[in-house]
Amino acid sequence: MSYLVTIIGFAGADQEQRQARNNNGSKFSVLSVATQRWCGNGNDE
Repeated sequence: MSYLVTIIGFAGADQEQRQARNNNGSKFSVLSVATQRWCGNGNDE
């Protein structure tokens, strides 16, 4: 399952690129974002 998410805010630091430890070695990025607003349904989703 894939999700498309748009997050608008301020970057807390430069992104860090990492590589997964599993067999496929996929790469992903880790970043922190500060936002002022949260939206969701009543179930914290």
